[in-house]
Amino acid sequence: MNDFGITEKFLETINNFQNLNENFDSIKNFVIAFIIFASLNIISIVVNLVLQFKLKNKDKDIIKFNLRESERIKVLFRLYELLEQLTYYNEEYQKEYIDKANQINQYITKNKLYIDKSYINITQEMNDYFLTVIGDYRKKDYKNEMRLLDEFSKEFNK
Repeated sequence: MNDFGITEKFLETINNFQNLNENFDSIKNFVIAFIIFASLNIISIVVNLVLQFKLKNKDKDIIKFNLRESERIKVLFRLYELLEQLTYYNEEYQKEYIDKANQINQYITKNKLYIDKSYINITQEMNDYFLTVIGDYRKKDYKNEMRLLDEFSKEFNK
């Protein structure tokens, strides 16, 4: 081989080395793109898991609220029925109405978890009124009874 052939081989090797560098750059770019894609995919999976966990807890909270609310409605409906029964009081059944007033107080105590303070105040006012009427029937006032029942129903329908 002559000097020209060695130079040619040397130039060929340099060209191959440059091609290898270009291939290496493209491989490096591919690896970087793959790492970015994998990272974004992992981040989206983590975000998805966190959001699913939060939605599951939110769903549990909604179900718990609905159960409490349905029980509260049943309790308040029964309490309203008991209070309404007291409005039909007449002097002949004094003992039964005292028992009914005590039953209302016991019912409130048993179901205090479901009864708001505003309902307790209205109920106590009605109970006090009815105990006053039982003591002296001349103090019976249908307007006051209806006002108290209306307050209860307005509070319920808020």
